[in-house]
Amino acid sequence: MTEKVELDGWGLLYKKGRRAKYPNEMLIRFINNTFPYTEDISRNKIKILDLGFGTGRHLVYLASEGFSVDGVEISEIGFQIAKDWLSDLDLTALIQNQSLMEINLEEQAYDAVLDVACLQHNNYDQMKVIVDKVYDSLKKGGHFFSYLKSINDSHRLLGLKIFDKTYSYSNIIDKVDAQTIITFTDIDDVKNLFNKFKSVEIEKEEWTYDGMQKVISHWVISAKK
Repeated sequence: MTEKVELDGWGLLYKKGRRAKYPNEMLIRFINNTFPYTEDISRNKIKILDLGFGTGRHLVYLASEGFSVDGVEISEIGFQIAKDWLSDLDLTALIQNQSLMEINLEEQAYDAVLDVACLQHNNYDQMKVIVDKVYDSLKKGGHFFSYLKSINDSHRLLGLKIFDKTYSYSNIIDKVDAQTIITFTDIDDVKNLFNKFKSVEIEKEEWTYDGMQKVISHWVISAKK
């Protein structure tokens, strides 16, 4: 699958109106626990990178909270929506329209890097490459928050398997028809992905739908360099 297909697919999804407004609750908890308000540290001195920011919901949240924010997004349409949203609110973030596999991240630049359901849209080998890039980009003691599809998620059974852990969803489910691939991980996969980090906390968030017959399941990972 080419990058152009991914760009067109995500753009189509955003054109359909899929533009999340509110930040992920688990991310909010991570930010509040990791960077609580204090009189000693100004939040604008805390530099955070948002991977795959989509249409910008977390950029807006973080900038509104006073952090110094960077972001990268593969979709041209998502990038423009986020740029306009930030401008409308008179908020500032340094954002790039680029693939995570191609982007060069400055070493030891960030206090935290955030991934909310972006990393999972790569195959497992690519995920490992990106996590290693993130590790290098973090300051000593920096944090990586990641929110990944777990192997328990019912969507795994609806996709077309194209790699060992990776499934394609083109024209299968309306909500994810433009999400080119999803990689579902088990606990050992997650531990391997983050094995460079000094400490890793792994939790799981799950809820059911269709009368408790189906499950949405995500790993909630907080890793420290």
